[in-house]
Amino acid sequence: MKKRDLPQTSQPLLSRWLFVLIGQNDSGKTSFQRHLIDYLCDKVYTRLPRDAVLEVRHPRAPRNFATIACANRSYQEKRTENGSVENYILRVVPEADVTIVASHAGTSDVPEVEEILRYGRRRGYNVAAVFFDNALSSTTADIAELDWQERLLVRNPPVRGRVTARTRRFRNSFVLPRRSLVTC
Repeated sequence: MKKRDLPQTSQPLLSRWLFVLIGQNDSGKTSFQRHLIDYLCDKVYTRLPRDAVLEVRHPRAPRNFATIACANRSYQEKRTENGSVENYILRVVPEADVTIVASHAGTSDVPEVEEILRYGRRRGYNVAAVFFDNALSSTTADIAELDWQERLLVRNPPVRGRVTARTRRFRNSFVLPRRSLVTC
């Protein structure tokens, strides 16, 4: 990795994180991002902006966690627009302290998830997988075996209206001491 490949961040950091939300359609990936932005940045969206870097305003957020970006849609949903995973990471992953992208979890999607992991690291991120327990399968088990820096589980039963509380707990993992498993 060359120094010119590494983007500068808003604050001097010990680490930057790329969280990869893993799940099929309707597992809550987009709603989760929208609620997370609401709580961390105090911005309410019905549709998330694409490629936007937002200022974290949560009062207990560490000072070195100043910006967050969400890709909004999964790699698979934007494949025709971006082409390769490398282009997706270069175009959709803006320079932020914490960035969230998404991927589907079908059998044919595993090589693309491996590429997201690889190119995220090439951009200087620690890369964590975020699984939703309402979307666990044998394929997500295979994805969990990849060489992630961290694996997180969001307890997300298929009940409407509960995603807000679960997002709040995930948000607290950023502003409170880190745990290896997020139970929401």
